Amino acid sequence: MIIKFKIFENRIDIGKKMNLPNDIINLYNIFKSNYFDLLVVGGAVRDFIKNQNPHDIDLVTNAKPNEIINLLKNKYKIDLQGKQFGVVRVFTKETPLGIEIASYRTDLVRGRDNKGIHKKVDTENATIESDAERRDFAQNALYYDIGSGEIIDLIGGVDDIRNDVIRAVGDPTVRFAEDRLRLLRACRFASRSQSKIDKKTEDAIKKDNRLRNISDIDDVSQERIVEEFIKSVDWSSEHKNTKSLNYYLELLEKYEMFDEMFPELD
Repeated sequence: MIIKFKIFENRIDIGKKMNLPNDIINLYNIFKSNYFDLLVVGGAVRDFIKNQNPHDIDLVTNAKPNEIINLLKNKYKIDLQGKQFGVVRVFTKETPLGIEIASYRTDLVRGRDNKGIHKKVDTENATIESDAERRDFAQNALYYDIGSGEIIDLIGGVDDIRNDVIRAVGDPTVRFAEDRLRLLRACRFASRSQSKIDKKTEDAIKKDNRLRNISDIDDVSQERIVEEFIKSVDWSSEHKNTKSLNYYLELLEKYEMFDEMFPELD
């Protein structure tokens, strides 16, 4: 069951709608006029609720990839590189780096398994519920209805934001097995507000903190590890928040992640 929180209600005291680029409003109107949903999803919604400026805005729709292409191919330049994952990138005047529009999807592969011709995601049978269930943490499984200004919360992410808790969606062991980098993402998101990590999520990290030496599919590349580490450092620097960086390093030490991240480091 979808729980909708109006942003003007006391549940979420924000008092304004998300400030979106005109190009995203134009995209929304195209989808709406063709009877499709178009929602903001993930980190941008989380940051909006926290009254922070999002860096990237991702969109999700009940339109299938081919339907997205047919809607936009004569209006915008589009990139189909992510189509096998149900994602179409659209380039507009205000967003020259592109906006990702993803169909509701269910993952059929783990981690960065992008090799081979086998099907990577199911978009034909997916719903907003299954789309939310595939996401990493409840705070990132939130949707913003561009038309109504409502937050759609199926996992309890709004309460987690209120309570400063990082909690994996569903079974944390399964979420981490799907992509081992999520272990580090949990630490990064927790560090921003010095949030607690939910007990079940924390227990799953302590039980198995491996990033490598698992399998060709499951191992996290050194490049992705370094990129994730830099994101935490850059965020702390940009926000002049040394507490965030210190807490991040404390979490990495607590969960014995340094040996997994940098095995050559003394």
